[in-house]
Amino acid sequence: MAGKKLYAGIDIGSLSAEAVLLSDNGLEAYSISKTGANPVQAARMCLAEALDKLGARMEDLAGIVATGYGRLRGRQCHGFCHE
Repeated sequence: MAGKKLYAGIDIGSLSAEAVLLSDNGLEAYSISKTGANPVQAARMCLAEALDKLGARMEDLAGIVATGYGRLRGRQCHGFCHE
């Protein structure tokens, strides 16, 4: 994604995981899935799906922030938001 700074926001909840990709232009892509037994894996899958929608890769992200009950399990995150 040459020329665009992308940022990821991930919400890891007990029932679902959501990932959004934002740029200076606003919302670029998103993904939602059921959390199931492994919330961190669900969040990773959501992020991968959102990135695929743009043809982007993890290396293209300028930052990742996580929220929700599983937020502290996201070791690749640059920041965490508490409720």
